[in-house]
Amino acid sequence: MQHEQRLALVAGMGIILFAALRLSGERVYSTPVFGFLAVLTLISALLATQTRANTVFVVTVLAILIYSRVHLLVKMFLLTVGAAALIWLASNFAEVVSVVGREGSNTATLTGRTSIWLGTSELVQEQPWLGYGFGSFYSTLTEGFFVNYIAPHAHNTWLNALFETGIVGTVLLSLFILGGVTVGVRSGINCFAWPMMIFAILCGLTGIVYGSKVSTLWVVITVMVVQVAWQNIRSGSGVDRNRNHYQQTKQYSRLPLG
Repeated sequence: MQHEQRLALVAGMGIILFAALRLSGERVYSTPVFGFLAVLTLISALLATQTRANTVFVVTVLAILIYSRVHLLVKMFLLTVGAAALIWLASNFAEVVSVVGREGSNTATLTGRTSIWLGTSELVQEQPWLGYGFGSFYSTLTEGFFVNYIAPHAHNTWLNALFETGIVGTVLLSLFILGGVTVGVRSGINCFAWPMMIFAILCGLTGIVYGSKVSTLWVVITVMVVQVAWQNIRSGSGVDRNRNHYQQTKQYSRLPLG
């Protein structure tokens, strides 16, 4: 495997798409057995990569999806459980890191990410507005971060955008990402566009989805957002009508947890 992060992104994307479609009442596979085997394969692939951050991001998006489908009392319960889990995690952070840390990896520097972030931040100050240009991160500009190794990207979507496109490009990228989430949630069209965009945001904290070279996830999420925008345009302002349809769909597909 060339890079476990890529497999984790693709597997995570498949799991989230499956969950979003199922929770919206869509039939994903022709037979339940085939669907079960497909999901089992995706989960196994994700766990096999041992990418801790991406696995947490997948679970987070799934939790958000379920949270959006349940009744108010269940939401309050889930929020309470989530808050308790965060408090426990914060108080036992060192022990958790020692358990989930991979052998030979430097957890203290997030496997070298903090060094990349510090070096990138220093270079950004020299070209703050327009950056150094698309695809410029993987070059001699950043060869001083490590010995005999050039990082392919900044391992953070916004730092990478600042480096390559400056403040101007970073603002435009942020507007696109936030706009994709907002339009997707409000319209109710394409039930899996906004969860995928949230997944891209989370993965962008320790990796990169938008930026540098075009990736599969980059293209898929962009197509989803464009589809949502196009369907909204075709239906006029259409947002209220689509939202009503979405609310009706939720009533039929709501989880029996409340």
